[in-house]
Amino acid sequence: MSKLKSTLENSNDHSKKSCGIGGCVAKDVQVTMKDGSLKRMDALEIGDKIIDGFGGSIRICDIASGKEEYLLAFITDTGKKVRVTMEHILFLDNDEKPARFINIEDKIKTVDGFEMVVEIDQNHYNDTVYNLFFEPSSTFVANGIVVGDLAKQDKHQNDDQRF
Repeated sequence: MSKLKSTLENSNDHSKKSCGIGGCVAKDVQVTMKDGSLKRMDALEIGDKIIDGFGGSIRICDIASGKEEYLLAFITDTGKKVRVTMEHILFLDNDEKPARFINIEDKIKTVDGFEMVVEIDQNHYNDTVYNLFFEPSSTFVANGIVVGDLAKQDKHQNDDQRF
């Protein structure tokens, strides 16, 4: 059963979403904090300030969690590695896509620019995954790779349902 960490008084669309519906990242992924330090996904708290994918900082408004049986592991040509669900959003040059559509040799956005994906593995995980919610929707840095927040998954889920 998925859940959001905070108790929201109003019923925004994001409060109904979960990592089981959208995309999330593994609990041991390191997120870059505003001060440059790293913190595991499962240790983040609402109100923490983290680095976004544009070099600025943003405050965490909510945290979603859920269980996932399998994750995709992406490894770049410089050795950056992140484990995400198939629906988690990654960024290519002038595009954003769910992880399931990323291929070897695609170039994904990292803190150091765009790096080539050299390996993709599907791993048995069967553990808790997390995602973050920001207002407005944004990105965050997970193990040096720029990924989308919960609202990005909502947008892509809604786009997929229209076709």
